[in-house]
Amino acid sequence: MKNIQFLEKPSEVSDLIKSLKLVEANIEDILDLLEEVSKLWKEGGTFFNKANDFLEKNPIFGKKQDLAALKLISFLCQKSELKKRIESEFGATKSLDEFVIMDSYEGKVFYAPVGRILHITAGNVFLGAIDSFLMGVITKNINLIKLSSNNLFIPNLFVESIFLVDRNKKILSSNKFISYSSSRTDVVNSFKTQVDGIIVWGGDDAIKAYKENLSSKIRFLDHGPKISFQVIDNYYLKNNEDVYEKIALDISTWNQQACSNPQNIFLADDVDYETFVSKLHQALEVDSSLSENLTADENVEILKESQLGLYQEFISGHRCIKGKTSLISFENGELSSSVLNKSVKIKIFSNLTELKNLIKRYRNYLQTCGLGIDCRNRDLYTKELALCGVKRFTRPGKMLESLSGSAHDGSYPLLEFVNVCNDELKPNINEFCKSVNVPFYNNSKKKLTDFPIVDGKILSENSLVTNQKFYDSSFDSGFVFSSGGTTGKPKYIFYAYEEFERVCQLLATSYLANGIIKGNKVANLFMAGNMWSSFNAIQKALEYCQVIQYPIGGLVQADDFKKYISEFKINIIFGLPSLLIELANSTKGLKIDKIFYAGEPFSDSGKALIQNNWGCKQIISAGYASVDVGPIGYQDSSCSGNQHILFSDLVHLEVIDEEAVVTSKVRKSMPVIRYRTGDKVRILQKSGSFIKFEILGRIDNKINIWGSRFELADLDTVFDQNYQVILKSINKNETLYDELEIRTVEPCEVNLLQKLYQQLKDVRDTIDYNQFFERVNITTAPFLKNTKTGKFKKFNDLRG
Repeated sequence: MKNIQFLEKPSEVSDLIKSLKLVEANIEDILDLLEEVSKLWKEGGTFFNKANDFLEKNPIFGKKQDLAALKLISFLCQKSELKKRIESEFGATKSLDEFVIMDSYEGKVFYAPVGRILHITAGNVFLGAIDSFLMGVITKNINLIKLSSNNLFIPNLFVESIFLVDRNKKILSSNKFISYSSSRTDVVNSFKTQVDGIIVWGGDDAIKAYKENLSSKIRFLDHGPKISFQVIDNYYLKNNEDVYEKIALDISTWNQQACSNPQNIFLADDVDYETFVSKLHQALEVDSSLSENLTADENVEILKESQLGLYQEFISGHRCIKGKTSLISFENGELSSSVLNKSVKIKIFSNLTELKNLIKRYRNYLQTCGLGIDCRNRDLYTKELALCGVKRFTRPGKMLESLSGSAHDGSYPLLEFVNVCNDELKPNINEFCKSVNVPFYNNSKKKLTDFPIVDGKILSENSLVTNQKFYDSSFDSGFVFSSGGTTGKPKYIFYAYEEFERVCQLLATSYLANGIIKGNKVANLFMAGNMWSSFNAIQKALEYCQVIQYPIGGLVQADDFKKYISEFKINIIFGLPSLLIELANSTKGLKIDKIFYAGEPFSDSGKALIQNNWGCKQIISAGYASVDVGPIGYQDSSCSGNQHILFSDLVHLEVIDEEAVVTSKVRKSMPVIRYRTGDKVRILQKSGSFIKFEILGRIDNKINIWGSRFELADLDTVFDQNYQVILKSINKNETLYDELEIRTVEPCEVNLLQKLYQQLKDVRDTIDYNQFFERVNITTAPFLKNTKTGKFKKFNDLRG
């Protein structure tokens, strides 16, 4: 056993602990290394075969179950499996490496290792030692895995497999499998004074021995003996297949040595007892893999239990059945332990209240309930039995299988191996700027004002499909969205998943502040697909608001829209102003309480139409945002028109030559520092971090109309003479729409509208040619000019 260190005296404990150090590798490297270990233990591989040969000569639970346990080693070490466990407990894998922003918490979180942890593992199965080791490794602790003397061969082989892949000792320098006699109290006491934590997987005696005289400064984690049970009613028996085989599987797996094996079955009084025990006996006897190596004491206890069962049969009439490898007996009264080794006690209950009374005295020992009852009663049973102390519920046949990320004995085991550390300092803009790691920004820059101002053109020239200079390649999962780009140079924007969630949480906060409540019926009418972000972002934000969503999308026809609103009584709508106006033109009489809009300005005439046709009480901004940088501001009850409040904790706003220039501290995967929004803004109020501002219109030449965007540069390729663009709101025959008027010096050729439509890709994706033809007016009317200077602006937005 060259890979296991045997300790005989306290001085060896000190030397061992001094030789180990905390893990320095990042979590991804650790997971990759364990993935390699997983491959070495695949069925049929060298390590698997060596272990299987050993178990065939030295069976623990019998060939079938020993083989099943052996297959789990590879599964437990899989990177995908370990990531599920990490993410279910810690949220983000990176939180084991550094401080990260988590969910709705405004600070940052880092899960630091406890330090030196002594693991006292159970001797009944080798998997326990390996799993405890894995939990200690991925939480980056120094781990001393104490093995049982009758459980050495496979752990020794497991360490040998680590040696093959861990050439740089990323894991081996921090972990050691050890063995010593528990009777050596001097060795035990030496550990007690030199470790930071002790975790005990075992019985009460082991827990007592290690907890005794232990300093309160040392974290003590005990997973002592637990008891589990099943609850079965007649509905379940009649409406499920292979019921008795599933119940028998739970009883017989690991020879009933695990905490999650049922020792009692609570049978509803509507079940025929005789039929149940007869069929269960047949199912239990099919699997004769019970170990033949039962001790004399175990055989005596089984014999004693069977005699008590016969006595109960005599006084109650409920049959006791002792088979070759199993025992089923009846017992009145509350939950009680069995003698294991496929031994189960049947108890009868008449209602939930009686069942609760039969288990409540054991509340501190209860673990798993295999619940086989009428599915209509399941929620009631799980809630009430949880209040009695049951920690886990599953269905019969699955009691020995645990979902990845489930708690163990009422707590998350990985969290027990770490200290939760919080950084409550909200991100400083200069610190954020120094932390970005993308090629576009060199490391010599110290503060915000050292960074250049960037715009959409620069982003297009350094996009994800060119040189990726704005992308941090360490982020390898997320969304890619398309932003703008009607001139043939789209901006592709990357959001890591955790960033996108944070963005949506910000949006949700503003919606809740504007009166959205759980259960509201909300239609999402933003455009979906085509790599646009708005539909996805609104959908995720509304999830956080816990509303009922109707993901209708922006291409809905008026008749379908009217049907959805009427049939489902939808009371809140999210969408683009131009689309909402279009729908309001033809669906007069609908009742909508609130409108949330984004993506383009909402004219006063448009708002008036919505209020008249739909009786709308509130029309609110769904957020001032840019795909390139994320959410910038939100509205509350104090805001009117285009007034917004800055998300000041996570967004930095500069006003340079009247233009909003923003930096989002959420975005690290594709950070865009000092981004020109093209919007003219005015600061209305500033007090500490509180900033209220008003959007006054566009500074650049970007045109937002009909739910689409394009630039004057798109028109330059079509018009070979001077022109002027004027946007108007037209009310014609009680129909309101936006008109694009283009004034030219000379008359234009007849087919110019077709050329223009073909040039404007974003417009083509939004409206058809007939609508375009009706809403574009090319004329030789005189240009609008400044009365004082005589100069004319090329772009004039007169909607309002």
